[in-house]
Amino acid sequence: MSYWSEYKAKLTTAEEVVKMVKSGDGIKLGYFNGKPVQLVKVLAERHEELRDVLVAAAVTVPPIPEVVQYPDSFTYQDWH
Repeated sequence: MSYWSEYKAKLTTAEEVVKMVKSGDGIKLGYFNGKPVQLVKVLAERHEELRDVLVAAAVTVPPIPEVVQYPDSFTYQDWH
């Protein structure tokens, strides 16, 4: 399989990725502006069904992740 074929086979949507997150999970985002903004937005939409999900990043730059609006569901840690 070529690199390009393998890449295309792995492409998915943010909605599909966040379906894998369960209560009690931990997620580590990229540093600085490397965070997946759309994925975090979709994850925040699941706030009513998730609890105790740790979302960690370092040196957060705007936009601030939406998960901070739901402290009953998410703990956001910035390792700066």
